[in-house]
Amino acid sequence: MQGEFNKIKLLVKIKWEEIFILNEFNQYSTISGYKEISLLNKYLREKFRTKLFKYISVRYDHLEGFPDYFEGSKDNEIQDGNLAKLSIKQLEGIYNFKINKINPFVMELVKEAKLFSNYLESLTLLFLGRQCYFLFSQICNFNQLTTLSICGCVVGLEEFSKTMLKLVNLEFLILNEVEFVKFQNDGDIDRTLVFPSSLKVLDYSSLCINITDLTKNGYDFIFHYKASIIQNTFYFAPHILPELEKLKFIDYDYESEFLPLFLALNPQLKSLNVLCNSLDLECLFTLSNNNNIKHLSIEFGDFDFGFVSEESLPPLSSLIFIEIHKITLSSYLTAYELISSCENLEGIELEVECYDEEFVNNIINKLSKLKSFKLNILVISETKFNLNMFSSIESLAISLNSTKELIEFNLPKHSFNTKFIKLQMKNWYEDSFNLIKESQSKDSNWHIKLLGNNIICKHIGN
Repeated sequence: MQGEFNKIKLLVKIKWEEIFILNEFNQYSTISGYKEISLLNKYLREKFRTKLFKYISVRYDHLEGFPDYFEGSKDNEIQDGNLAKLSIKQLEGIYNFKINKINPFVMELVKEAKLFSNYLESLTLLFLGRQCYFLFSQICNFNQLTTLSICGCVVGLEEFSKTMLKLVNLEFLILNEVEFVKFQNDGDIDRTLVFPSSLKVLDYSSLCINITDLTKNGYDFIFHYKASIIQNTFYFAPHILPELEKLKFIDYDYESEFLPLFLALNPQLKSLNVLCNSLDLECLFTLSNNNNIKHLSIEFGDFDFGFVSEESLPPLSSLIFIEIHKITLSSYLTAYELISSCENLEGIELEVECYDEEFVNNIINKLSKLKSFKLNILVISETKFNLNMFSSIESLAISLNSTKELIEFNLPKHSFNTKFIKLQMKNWYEDSFNLIKESQSKDSNWHIKLLGNNIICKHIGN
């Protein structure tokens, strides 16, 4: 009786639905069919892995999700639970703290990542702070990386230098608000740092180096350091990067000869993004002599200029696109002089503090090859905006950040060059659209429509 009961119990546990499905599948499939399905599944799995694990981002909140994350450790030996509040002496009193907590955590993280390391091309480390010091040494395991982005992290300079030597396929490197750590026994590692020769894009913004008299004892520095520390802006030694095409160099306390020398060593550079305090006359002459720069992006703002408008600027004949941000009233002349030195410009983007029709008109008259114009206006006092001055431009985009009153736009009347106009406003866009439609009711040359807060105008003849 007991045996019969057990048989019934087993029958109940059998997943009959799956059995029927497999039986039906078996009836309508052949050996060749199995092969095709198997190959298809393998192909789809491979594509899925390639897409899913191609890019990985590690953030501070991701680390907290690990049960043994040392920053939030609830080990009985650490009653406080907040290691940042413990003194170095207290940390040293915890038996094998680094061995028991930090190393296992990092090893587990790397173990998980290695499962898809063959597919990983892009890695981003975001706002990991001092904890990044322990993680970064493992990045060299992913030597097939083509993109590495680090923002808001503390990194050991020696480990960073070693990693750069191993990432031989790296093409995109983004370093933003990174604090490098140089210990007492690191030597001159800051002067010998070399980036991979495969690098095509380098984004280098707001970096500093912490030079400490501590020896290489990681957790002392990371969790609670009161040792003697000197913090300076960090510049790597300029060197040749034969494949580099684009450099973004943002330095708010620029007092270095870094940029002129770097530009001289890399004449093949095609795109440059800098603050105006970094772009001095020497840099402009170097760019002129190199004759390869195609795209230049500059931020004016409240920074001191590396050059003055009274100086004779060298021609930037190779430049075809320029964008200048935060142009104030006092810097209109400097902006005009710089733009005037770029006679072959085909595209321009300007962000002006206050709209000045004469300033814009002078630029258009100066540049005979200009095809596209993008104008971002922070403040405008006019209630009428005449667009006839842009009639020689093929593509026009105007963005108004603040409009206190309704603005009446006058589209170019007899334009055979202008093909596209985009007017973007934060307010009054519906009223401005209706005014344009009304004024163009008898003119069939323009097709006008409202998309969100954008007024789109297309010339019908084109």
